[in-house]
Amino acid sequence: VSTQSTWDMKATKYNTESLVSFRRSLHSNPEIAFEEVQTQKAIEEYLHSLGVGKASIRRVAKTGLIIDIKGMGPSSGEDKIIAVRADIDALPMPEDNPQLPYHSKKKMAAHGCGHDGHTACLVGGIALVLDHIGKLPSNKTFRALFQPAEEGEEGAVQMIKDGALEGVSEVYGFHNWPTYKVGKAAITTGPMMGSHSLVSYTVRGRGGHSSEPEKACDSLIPAMEIHQAHRGLISSYQSRGFQVTSWLPHFHSGTVPNVIPDTTQVQGTFRSLTIGALDSFTSDFTTQAEEIAKRHKCHVDVTIRETDPILVNSVAETEIISKVAERILGDGNVVSDGVPVFASEDFAYYTQIVPGAFIFLGSGRINTMDDPMLHQSNFDFNGELIPVASRLWLELAAERLGLALE
Repeated sequence: VSTQSTWDMKATKYNTESLVSFRRSLHSNPEIAFEEVQTQKAIEEYLHSLGVGKASIRRVAKTGLIIDIKGMGPSSGEDKIIAVRADIDALPMPEDNPQLPYHSKKKMAAHGCGHDGHTACLVGGIALVLDHIGKLPSNKTFRALFQPAEEGEEGAVQMIKDGALEGVSEVYGFHNWPTYKVGKAAITTGPMMGSHSLVSYTVRGRGGHSSEPEKACDSLIPAMEIHQAHRGLISSYQSRGFQVTSWLPHFHSGTVPNVIPDTTQVQGTFRSLTIGALDSFTSDFTTQAEEIAKRHKCHVDVTIRETDPILVNSVAETEIISKVAERILGDGNVVSDGVPVFASEDFAYYTQIVPGAFIFLGSGRINTMDDPMLHQSNFDFNGELIPVASRLWLELAAERLGLALE
């Protein structure tokens, strides 16, 4: 991995120490989906300090930003825009890092997924591109997408509606991944991260007094049978080679011990890395549930809603970012071990529209074997990754936009 001092030595706008401070400020002031008002403002202020003018900044998706960094060098070849995305939202959860001087100031908001770090890294990438702006052709544009509401609120969809991909030929993103140490990366072509769907079914029967069950139609009994049959259905899918997983852990039935409930509701998720599996599961599970409910003289309503599609990496763009990452990290440090994963990412919406690739950059601390994982209450983004990821975006601009580096 190239060192911070090597990168800072020639830079006039890029500064690792400043970016670390910026990241920690975001960490202590987390904002959840579509409430990232101060985060949006903080990004704008930092970019203004780098010399990015208002004309290059667009507010979109309520609390998001599109930043177009246009080259100032001699024009070369065809006009081209590549986009790089960072998510900026926090999770609606408490943070358990009292030892950190920059821990969250809010009881129910925390950067437990490292989006504060993703944001700082893209700002760092912009700073590095600006340090070489005279060598970026004037007909090439490095577009930075600061996206709100990645955590379950489909912020990417709103970004796209507001023009994030207009004129873009390819799009890239990364997620910090503490499973790997800093200096490692993981990526694969095709499915990289799973789809995510919310699954819910409500069984409607006829309630009654627990002393006279024969006069009632207990909704809980078919609900439990549907739940058990669901496990068998998923096992059959897996045995046929479908890469799927599904859990229905949330049960709600009844209010007091002596009343047989009219309704029972069960909720959970379905995740898939197999294209087309969701349609099959929706049909099979709905049919299965209806047959069981009917047998018990009850009715069932099944709802399955996809919130994130499968994130598919295109072949060419995967090869491009893999080559760029290996140039920075060294031979053998970009692997395909451990991917794809069932976790979901709304970056998937971008790659449904234009070719693109999403990569995991190791964020595990070199001397720690028990790093907190993403979404844990004591997670804290590893600042050692900031110069690495910032450099990745600069090298990508060099590779795809003809930015000449010394």
